[in-house]
Parts: sequence; C-alpha cells; structure tokens
Amino acid sequence: MSVSCCADTTMKLKPRPWFDIVEQVEAIADAVPPSFKLDLDANATWQNAPNAMAVMSKLRDCRGWGNVAVFESPIPQDDIAGNQQIKSVIERPIAMHFGSPPHSTNVRTPVADMYVIGGGATTCMTQGHQAADANIPFWLQLVGPGLTTTVRPQQLPLR
Repeated sequence: MSVSCCADTTMKLKPRPWFDIVEQVEAIADAVPPSFKLDLDANATWQNAPNAMAVMSKLRDCRGWGNVAVFESPIPQDDIAGNQQIKSVIERPIAMHFGSPPHSTNVRTPVADMYVIGGGATTCMTQGHQAADANIPFWLQLVGPGLTTTVRPQQLPLR
C-alpha cells in the first residue's frame, strides 16, 4: 500500500500503552513517502518525562523517525518541568492544547512549541490572536457542530 501524490500529507496518531507505537510508526513509514508527517498525540498517557523520553528514544531509533513531526501532550500539560525536560532532549516540537498551562506561563517559560486550538468562533479567534502575537504556531482542532457548522451549505451563495 502506498499514498498517492494527491492524498493527505499529515495524520494524527493516538499512541497508547497497549499498542507498540514503534511498530505502528514503522508500518506507516513503509507505506508513505518521507514527506508524510505524523502528529503523535499521547493525551498524557506517557505520564511523566522519563517514560515519555524512553518512548521517544525508541522512536528516534526507528526507521519512521523522519515521519514524526510533532508530539502532542506526551505527558500532563501542567507538568512544566517535565515538559521542559522533554523539550531539552527531543528534537521535535511539543504541541499542547491552548490554556494548559496558561498561555502567559508558556510565554514566560516556554513549554509548548505549538498550540492546538478549539472551541467556538470567538474562542478560536481570541486564542489564535494570542498565539500569533507570541509567535507560537497553532492548528485548529474542531470536533462536533460548533465552528464547523457556522457556515452551512444553504448559506453559501449559489453560482
């Protein structure tokens, strides 16, 4: 199996302790081009910096390391010291959901390299402006009927 030139170029993967993430990343790397990137979102299931760094070290040594673009919430986001420890040894950005730790903390004591922003239109705009003002890249994660249904098809002009 391979990915065509016109397919998606990024995928979020949810590493969980009951699956071998190295095996998963290598299987994906075998099927996609080097330009295909993975966001590994552990949702804090790696629990602490030593556990996360052990997993990340195994990933660094696997043939799919070039596809790994970002680690999202590898450990609890409020573990500032642990996340800084991870950032000091792993050469991939760490993404966190905006607001935990507080944005002002992240600006003073960099913990997140990137933000995941979600919510309604006002929340997304406010958080997006704050992230941009601090020069912190972000992406929108939209789930459910909130912002995704703000413009319904029947509201679009007809050609």
